[in-house]
Amino acid sequence: MTSKSLFEKRIEALSSALSKAGIDAAAVVPGANFYFLTGVHFHLMERPTILFIGADGAKRAIIPVLERSRWQAAAPDVDSVFWQDSDGFDAAFAEAARRFSPNTIGVEGQRMRVFEGDALRAHFKRSLIVDAHQTISSARLCKDATEVAALRRAIAISERAFEEVLVGLRVGMSELDVKKSLSTALMEGGADALALAGGLLVMVVARLRYVAGERRFSKTPSGPTRTSRMRVCRSVRSGSSDTTLLFFKVRR
Repeated sequence: MTSKSLFEKRIEALSSALSKAGIDAAAVVPGANFYFLTGVHFHLMERPTILFIGADGAKRAIIPVLERSRWQAAAPDVDSVFWQDSDGFDAAFAEAARRFSPNTIGVEGQRMRVFEGDALRAHFKRSLIVDAHQTISSARLCKDATEVAALRRAIAISERAFEEVLVGLRVGMSELDVKKSLSTALMEGGADALALAGGLLVMVVARLRYVAGERRFSKTPSGPTRTSRMRVCRSVRSGSSDTTLLFFKVRR
């Protein structure tokens, strides 16, 4: 894996947490934890992609063959089983189960889909499947120096983007106009991705969240009326920033 010492340290922390929780292995699907442990960003798609981390530090994976080159370049030390659409994924799960059979497998209860859990139960028949979302995510709680630096960079990028967009804010602009401007400013400013899935600029009015739409900005006698904190962009190695933005009254 790239930056091996960094990711090995994170895997060791997870392995230690699994051992303390009495869980033999964790099954991690694409998402924040997968990226944190590998530095590889895969979309959570219809093709099952699972990283297994053992309490003993062993690393195994089930990966679609379409991602084979990228995965092997990033994680050459992981014992991986590859599968392709024409064959289906059942044989890959069966092969993974043949290579190791932990007594307990912890899954991300808030992330893993039903069909992935069913595949695990169907092929890891001797393994007890348990929800270990909290244990798996616990490795991300204490930030190391690299993560702190990424958070600071993301905050700086977000603040610069906000300033740029607020200067250009005009009466009559829609929320979607501002969303587009802010998204562009963030990416041009150096962000690797937007932290909020499905788009940016989730407004907060009277503490009710709604997605940016065609509402138009208008003047208000008292100026800015609402302040909220929100994650707006992700910087290198999954650093996300929380930055304050002044929202203006919106005509409904």
